[in-house]
Amino acid sequence: MPIHRVLVLDGKVVAALPCDPVEIEGDGWRTVRALVEHANATRLRAGLAPIAIDGAMDVVVARHGLALDAVPPQGMRVVLPLPCR
Repeated sequence: MPIHRVLVLDGKVVAALPCDPVEIEGDGWRTVRALVEHANATRLRAGLAPIAIDGAMDVVVARHGLALDAVPPQGMRVVLPLPCR
């Protein structure tokens, strides 16, 4: 199923962008921030939008019981805010 980021103004949809789901996987020694930076390097080489490290990221990571400077356990998958094309 496609995922979209939708912009709503005054209760009306004014734009919708297709978005690519993104997740990182904990390795037991790198922080969430380091894993995202590594993923961004790979995404940029492939011509894809980088994953923003912002307030939305803090909220999503917190839903997984983590913070940006926390080290997720090996194998833990964290779904991140979606970069849109």
